[in-house]
Amino acid sequence: MTKAAVLIVLSALGLAAVGQPAGAVPLIPGNSLTVDGLTITITGCTLQNALHVSQGCLASDDLKLMAGSGPVATVTVESTTTGGDIFDAAMNDGHTYDLSLDLTVATVNSAARINSAALAITGSAPTFLSELRVNTGESVTDASSFPLGSAMNVDLTSTTAATSFSPQNLIRISKDIKVNTGHLSGTGPMVLTIVSQTFGQVPEPASVGLLLTGLAVLGALRRRQRA
Repeated sequence: MTKAAVLIVLSALGLAAVGQPAGAVPLIPGNSLTVDGLTITITGCTLQNALHVSQGCLASDDLKLMAGSGPVATVTVESTTTGGDIFDAAMNDGHTYDLSLDLTVATVNSAARINSAALAITGSAPTFLSELRVNTGESVTDASSFPLGSAMNVDLTSTTAATSFSPQNLIRISKDIKVNTGHLSGTGPMVLTIVSQTFGQVPEPASVGLLLTGLAVLGALRRRQRA
């Protein structure tokens, strides 16, 4: 069994957005994309700025949920401005930057189930302590908000985490994506560039399609035999 992967890459930059790519939606609750047999829906998004003011994500924040292409189905949340990062702050600016993101992930076909999730980040920071302060935490729950698997926490010293759980046709994801520069000395940049997400499915979407096709053929043959 291989993983049907959904990659969530988060990248944002406070510049004017260029044209929105096909298959991209702003990070606003209610927006969704379907890829590789999964429908991913944004259910909540809050952004905390340098003034410690939290507000709902806006289209002008230049955060997008985007469908990718290639041998592994990809979903990205990123800036449409080339070279954008989620957060880019100086070590000595004394602020915390925080993006809270809630998603539901549901199988398109009732025969498929989601049974694992993995989380990873990329970015840069000049010291070990500052690397710890560029981080993302994530929890996974079922449709009734009951915890699944184990909570995942990653930073620039330990950039990947994964969890598995009993197969589900819908899960809820809560992410806390953060750069905390408070009480750090130095002027180097602390950058959070990408947060990626994969989900494992059983069976794979292609397998489900083949199974349904096979069942349809068998049904047609049986009807012919009865006629």
